[in-house]
Amino acid sequence: MKTKEKNKNDSNIDIERIIPPEHIREIRMKIESRPRDLLLFDLATKTGIQMQYLLRLRVKDLDGLKIGDRLPIAALAGKTPNVIVMTDTLYRTWRKYRDELKPNKEDYLIKSRKGSDPLRLSTVSEMIRRWLESAGVHGLGGAKALQRTWKHFQETNTHTSTKLPSKNSVEQILKPVRVNTVQEDVYQQLFSAIISGRIPPGERLVSHKLAKQMNVSQAPVREALRLLQAAGLVSSPQKKGSLVYELSKENLKEISGLRIMLEVRAGELAALNCDMENLRALETLHQKFILAIKENKIEETIEYNKQFHHTIYAAANMPILLNVIKGLWDRMSPYVHFLLRIVDSYDIGATIENHEKIIHGIKYRDTAQVRKYLRKDLSESRKQLLKYFSRLRLE
Repeated sequence: MKTKEKNKNDSNIDIERIIPPEHIREIRMKIESRPRDLLLFDLATKTGIQMQYLLRLRVKDLDGLKIGDRLPIAALAGKTPNVIVMTDTLYRTWRKYRDELKPNKEDYLIKSRKGSDPLRLSTVSEMIRRWLESAGVHGLGGAKALQRTWKHFQETNTHTSTKLPSKNSVEQILKPVRVNTVQEDVYQQLFSAIISGRIPPGERLVSHKLAKQMNVSQAPVREALRLLQAAGLVSSPQKKGSLVYELSKENLKEISGLRIMLEVRAGELAALNCDMENLRALETLHQKFILAIKENKIEETIEYNKQFHHTIYAAANMPILLNVIKGLWDRMSPYVHFLLRIVDSYDIGATIENHEKIIHGIKYRDTAQVRKYLRKDLSESRKQLLKYFSRLRLE
């Protein structure tokens, strides 16, 4: 860890950066269950704006923003507004904050838990110092450490050019990355675009073109492609770029079959372990799922269904099993997004009924009922997907 002393009699440390980057990921993992703290951390490390300006933000300032939209932080600090945007990581953190805390629009984003005022700068600095120490990073300051970390990665991982390439389906989807955790955000942008179907199956991904479009060096792009290949989402034939995996009926059958086996088992365990907090979360997600269906919001329907199921499986208290299930969901996601976009009608009524039966079974710790209707829910979805897929003759 590289630091330098201000003077011999000053115990404060002037932080040049936080290295290695693994510390950032470790800190995020430790505060992931605290939406307010996680949002503060991501805003600080992904914008570079001084903490006093971040503490002036209110809920209404981020409300309604989508990935790629400009953040209002720049205006507060007198900065050029087009250099600060809502990244994929920030958007996911913001949604977690909004969905779990349900704040009022006039609330300060980073407010005290005991009142309506924002946290004091001294309190935030002490809190950040504890985050760093919890990740094994000792002797560093507070808010300034995060700001300088952002500056370091901004300078070493981005190019000066911001010119966009000519028309291309992938290039129109991806946005410049201007954050400190460059490798993470390159991966997350590509990952989200692939599993949502915005980068279609069969598309060739060339590292130098992606690096130019995303305004980063080729190193984080190559690493992201390697991780996507390990996740089973892309292939790299003969080192001629990477290809997003084509959809196939056999692949769909295998993934969905594995999901049924593993998720039913996780559901049985969850039925014995779910507490009232889990149950309330399931009921809330189910109502959001129904509302998204009524409003014909495909993306939200898919997302709330995913959150509903993952909340069940998380309650099984089997972290390895949960990670395997999440990986299978990711590999299934392109099929779901693609088919729901092109199919005129999809029988969702049975899914609603199955969810309600699953909730009832969990409420009364009835493992047989949870097993029955979870298997039914997954099997019916599998049957419909295979039917539409065969009709389209995509394999």
